Amino acid sequence: MGAAQGGGDTAGAAQAFLDAVVAGDLIGARNVASANAIAVFEPGTPIEADPVAGTPALLEIGDRSFSMALDAATIAECQVEAGVVIACTVAR
Repeated sequence: MGAAQGGGDTAGAAQAFLDAVVAGDLIGARNVASANAIAVFEPGTPIEADPVAGTPALLEIGDRSFSMALDAATIAECQVEAGVVIACTVAR
């Protein structure tokens, strides 16, 4: 597996990573994320949209971090360096 290429800026990396995680495409996430960040989301099953809760969705995007709601009870906080998601933690 090659190194992540990056998603440009934090917002680009956040959106690309969210899209891959929601689709359950952890191989596709390799383009914008490190193995450590991806491992948090294994086994990589697709995430169902919940229009009532408005999830999944990006919540906040900072200079080097972002948070995303995967469902009504699950929030992921991720750090970004040079357009690459390097680490994530998930709170349920």
